[in-house]
Amino acid sequence: MLTEVEIQTLHDATLVSISVEWEEGKCTLDLRSWEGGIELKQLNAHGLRKLALTHQSPWGESSSINSVSLRRGEDTDHSELEIEMQSGDVLTAWAKRFDLCSSSCIVED
Repeated sequence: MLTEVEIQTLHDATLVSISVEWEEGKCTLDLRSWEGGIELKQLNAHGLRKLALTHQSPWGESSSINSVSLRRGEDTDHSELEIEMQSGDVLTAWAKRFDLCSSSCIVED
């Protein structure tokens, strides 16, 4: 489960790629973080129900994260994760569970 402390570490991380495993209902965001050196991270959404994003760059081009918020669903078992990019674009995912893996738990294909 994604914690508030983990959410705070995502500020200024670079969004490298987004992938969806349709049958599994999983979305993975590959990130590069700069805390104490370069670290690869994966933000995973399990039980994905909806994914929405823009790529219009109203504040100018950037692939860095500005802020992340997680709102737990009150009437449902799904939560909403919103990522605001430093470009002004927004990515929103609705899923049952979110977690964050560092480079030590990422399995390369």
